[in-house]
Amino acid sequence: MSRQSSILLYRGKIGKKVGVKRDNKYYERSLPEQVSQTENTRKAARRFGQASHVAAFIRKAFYPYLPVVPDGEHVNRLTTLLSSSGGEHIAAIIGYRFNKNVHGAGQVIAVTIDFHELKVLSVIVRDHQAALPVPEKGTMIVVLGAEIVAVKSTSGPR
Repeated sequence: MSRQSSILLYRGKIGKKVGVKRDNKYYERSLPEQVSQTENTRKAARRFGQASHVAAFIRKAFYPYLPVVPDGEHVNRLTTLLSSSGGEHIAAIIGYRFNKNVHGAGQVIAVTIDFHELKVLSVIVRDHQAALPVPEKGTMIVVLGAEIVAVKSTSGPR
């Protein structure tokens, strides 16, 4: 990779070159002429892409309501939990913490998501634990403090 030294620095693809930023420095590299992928590589990439998409949607649904700031590793940890199933097995995220350094009780946040249409159906925020209804449609993800404690579903993500 060569370092960019022009006045205009860029990130992203331009023709057969790609600009990247690392440690506040801009670099440029060439794209490979040909990328060979096996069928298993394509399947793994598809699963990861689906899991990444679902994980991003879950994170963004909770961000406005979280009482803590997520730690710097929360994106990778959530995507990793969902990757093996391609985002299909949502119950795998039970026990996930948005900030692994925060322990203990806090507000109860329940977000119901329709994964087929990728939209938030409802949000419940309470200061105490009480019985939460099973959603008529979608999947309810319940967070206590910074930890996902339950997943109630009437339909899977995709």
